Amino acid sequence: MTEKILSGRIAIITGANQGLGREISKSYVTAGANVMLCARNYDLLEKVELELNPLLGKNQKIFIKKLATNLQFLN
Repeated sequence: MTEKILSGRIAIITGANQGLGREISKSYVTAGANVMLCARNYDLLEKVELELNPLLGKNQKIFIKKLATNLQFLN
């Protein structure tokens, strides 16, 4: 079995629920990385997780995190 280039690495990807973030997530998982997927829309994020699960290798993991949508706490 060939070692994947990102095996054992962790990638944190924001905006992972659609567009470029979603495609980057697929690429990182395919390359062997463990990924933390972050986005504001949790429902779409869960769909991406389901798409990526079949691509996971033996020791790979996916974590998902909803980002804050109310930024009033920054003031």
